[in-house]
Amino acid sequence: MLSLVELERAAAAAEARFAGARLERVIQPQRDRVVLVLYGGAVREKGQLLLCANPETARLSTLDRAPKAPPSPPAFAQYLRAHAVGGRLARLATRGGDRQVELVFETPEGRCVLLLSLFGRRSNLYALDADDRVVASLRPLSETRSELAFGEPWTDPASGVPQRGR
Repeated sequence: MLSLVELERAAAAAEARFAGARLERVIQPQRDRVVLVLYGGAVREKGQLLLCANPETARLSTLDRAPKAPPSPPAFAQYLRAHAVGGRLARLATRGGDRQVELVFETPEGRCVLLLSLFGRRSNLYALDADDRVVASLRPLSETRSELAFGEPWTDPASGVPQRGR
């Protein structure tokens, strides 16, 4: 799992490469991994960004090629396909002074936020709506943040205070 310093470097490199890129595809090849296929940004080419919430190997990284998509996309991938595909990556940075990375996509329907939290066995990838309410999670909330609930405002683990309007 990445340290905060490593995650900050990975986030800065990913933002430099993908800022302004359009989300073309979402692939969820495994239960705890999502691959975002992006086009555009600084390099004006297609690239793949891996968001991994595996308790042992949680990370943010790029891939040389997209993995094969499963025949039937899992629920989290379906949610992202419906609400984020076609959006532009407006921001990619660490959040809350901890091992969390926020990816903000601007879509015709509004803002969609992906929040990758790298907290060991509590690592997870969350989808937040324009009001920073939890709308989907890659891993079950009961396994990672049982104090959170779908439809309720996101709270950073350390503070317990809702983080609205970022």
